[in-house]
Amino acid sequence: MAEETDTNKDLKQNYTVKDKWDKLEIMLHPIGGFFTGLAIAALGYFGSAALEERQTNEINMRLYSELMNQREQAENKLRSDMFKQIFDSFLAKSVKDSSETKTPHGEEYIYDLETNLEIARDKKDREKVRIFSNLLLKRINNDLLRLELLTRNFHESIDIKPIFREILFKILHVRRSLKPFITNTENKATDSKHQHELAKLYKETRKKINNLRDIAYRISDKQIENLANEGNYAIIAIDTNNVCNNKSRPPEAPETIPEGCEGIKGYSDVVMLTMQANDREYQRIFRINVKHAYTQWSQVYVEVQATKPNEDVTCKEKENDDIHNMCANFWVSSFDFPLVDNTYLSEEERYGVAIDSIDEDTNKVNLVLVYFPASYSGLKEKSFYHKKVLNHLDNWSVITGDD
Repeated sequence: MAEETDTNKDLKQNYTVKDKWDKLEIMLHPIGGFFTGLAIAALGYFGSAALEERQTNEINMRLYSELMNQREQAENKLRSDMFKQIFDSFLAKSVKDSSETKTPHGEEYIYDLETNLEIARDKKDREKVRIFSNLLLKRINNDLLRLELLTRNFHESIDIKPIFREILFKILHVRRSLKPFITNTENKATDSKHQHELAKLYKETRKKINNLRDIAYRISDKQIENLANEGNYAIIAIDTNNVCNNKSRPPEAPETIPEGCEGIKGYSDVVMLTMQANDREYQRIFRINVKHAYTQWSQVYVEVQATKPNEDVTCKEKENDDIHNMCANFWVSSFDFPLVDNTYLSEEERYGVAIDSIDEDTNKVNLVLVYFPASYSGLKEKSFYHKKVLNHLDNWSVITGDD
């Protein structure tokens, strides 16, 4: 009986020692297992969702890349076909179009329109001068339309100055052929018949010249805007009353001094421009001198000296390439675009001069001098996009953690 009592005491004592914590352990053990299983399930669920989302993004990105590639190929084919058709219209054009083998009165002609216009002008045949001038202006109008399509799509890819000059020569040819009949009226009784129409055609030639310049100015403005974003620019206003403003055609040799222009100092200006290229600052002092201006031909003869600050250079002594690069003289026309027609200064520096506007009535010419990194010069497709591409690559490396 005594032994049984002792055993009950031991069991009671052991039960009393484990009471509090054992109960807590018994209660928390299944809860811990539950939360552990829940955490494993959540980790599997969210991990699977993240992996699925990543795979979906990769598929979408691959699909987007394929669609963009197909779109780019379609656009390139369209641009290629457009370029071929527009360019062929300038280069492969027949001298005598089948649609223009007869005048409105049914008279056949055997020469091209320009030659027939010259013959009619020499013979002082007002009627034929009117007819051929009208036909030529219609052809010029079509050329302007094709030129605008060409410049809006390909001005960064090709040098189109020769096309501008060819169209300008055609317009001036018509203008010179009409002018004698506008200024001289030998017989008022017979001259009045076509005088109004000839005067109207003569005014039309001025509109065509302005249209041609507007197309060129739009290209120049777009290129200057893009180049100035990476460099710097300055506008130089010139009063052509202070320079040799010649009405004749500019000489072929730039160094030729036109008759009557000897001793004219011209217009001078000095500007300082600063730009950044390859994480380095560049600065130049530009001294511009304009002596000759041919506003009718949209050309200005410019002398430019580009020196570094505190650098003394005499352009008269071009003994080495560095001085030769700093000193330049050249013709600038409305059809010279800075992306193509620019001057080399160093491996990192270039500058270009373009005509911003010409006002023959007030004898004012505005030049734009743009100073930009050399990496942006030259003919290339979408030449100003490479910086954006580099920025996107930098952003991608930050996101992915790739160095």
